[in-house]
Amino acid sequence: MQLIQITLVRFDDERARHLLDNYVFGGWYSPSRAPRGISPELVALFLQEELQPDSPPEAYGRAVELLQFYERADLLPHLRAGLKRQPESGADLLRAAHILQSIGDLGTPQETAPSAAYLDAALVPSPLMTPEMYPVILETLIALAPAGSTAQLARRLAGEVAKAAPEQKAGVQQMFRHDKLRAVQRNDLPRADRAIALKTRLAAQPAEARRAELVGLYLGTVPAGGLQLAVWAARMLRYEAMYSDSEPVWRQFRQALDSLDAGALGEAQFNDIALRAGQAILYLHGELSPRQLAVFGMAQNGSRNFLWDDPTPSG
Repeated sequence: MQLIQITLVRFDDERARHLLDNYVFGGWYSPSRAPRGISPELVALFLQEELQPDSPPEAYGRAVELLQFYERADLLPHLRAGLKRQPESGADLLRAAHILQSIGDLGTPQETAPSAAYLDAALVPSPLMTPEMYPVILETLIALAPAGSTAQLARRLAGEVAKAAPEQKAGVQQMFRHDKLRAVQRNDLPRADRAIALKTRLAAQPAEARRAELVGLYLGTVPAGGLQLAVWAARMLRYEAMYSDSEPVWRQFRQALDSLDAGALGEAQFNDIALRAGQAILYLHGELSPRQLAVFGMAQNGSRNFLWDDPTPSG
């Protein structure tokens, strides 16, 4: 069994810190994807030194993605220092949501349960909540699952929709507010409930029973989970490959790649899934058959995905 590494370290400390600073604090100029090729220990050290309780919420959101890839649960105590008993501003609320997402992604059940209780007690009832914040809170509930539920958020949302309904005739702003709240209630909330139920079910299954479905979630052939569960599925598969046996995992990706139907999917979607599958196989030290290598080669113009290390000079 080959040793699976999260990333091949290829940047010295100075270059790595520049990449991390640009990613976490670069704002609009930040790259869209967490940089690879950095020592996981340096990632944790950088965030411990640079991410402060008053850092922008966006920086905490980027930290979530870094911690997902580099798996640094040891940073959770530092992140928790950014939580206030009650949020005092919208920035506090969003910052807290991202911190809770990290705890949901990396914490133990003993950590996620009180975090879900804190969300219900401090964030959901907050008068600082705006319609735009509901999707972030729902993402946080998905991250914390199976701890917690959407019940309290759903009750608040129902009350806000009921209050906004008669007010929507008062002006354009009131109408937009009602429509945003109603869209969350009609679309985002049921979608989050489905994702929570799916994640809860899969998390309780042994590796061999859930492997195929996790691969489908990551590739997007099981679309119910969306991007958030795709990343979670990738992390579960990588964990199995790193700490159990990588071969069953990459063979499941090979099987999925061989079963793709270009005619049914269309060229763009076929290439996107084929690239994601091929990258995952190689990242997990698997081998591509000649046919798979040809399909993978034709899909190379696509994006770089979670299970991929970008082993190029550009990083």
